[in-house]
Amino acid sequence: MSQRNVPAEDRHPKEWLLSVRNQLISGLTPPVLNDLLDKLFESGVIRESEMTSIRTKPPKNGAREMVDAVRSKGAAACMVLITALRELDPCLFSELNPSGSNTL
Repeated sequence: MSQRNVPAEDRHPKEWLLSVRNQLISGLTPPVLNDLLDKLFESGVIRESEMTSIRTKPPKNGAREMVDAVRSKGAAACMVLITALRELDPCLFSELNPSGSNTL
């Protein structure tokens, strides 16, 4: 069974984000990206300078930078992003998490 088909709740958050990275980057809309950045900043996962830098980039490049930055900060940071994504864009989260589970 490929890692992509393992239910999200059975996977490490960093591994899950890596496995869905391309689909997440492609699926994020600019408004959701901005809302995710706000949540990550409010939670202390990213600094204001990181948030500002990401917002100056084209949306797909910004999404890529956001995902990679969060993954580099560890599992707890990844869970903040995953939880925010599930809240802000449940449809995209469901597409990324085909096991049907709404938890991670």
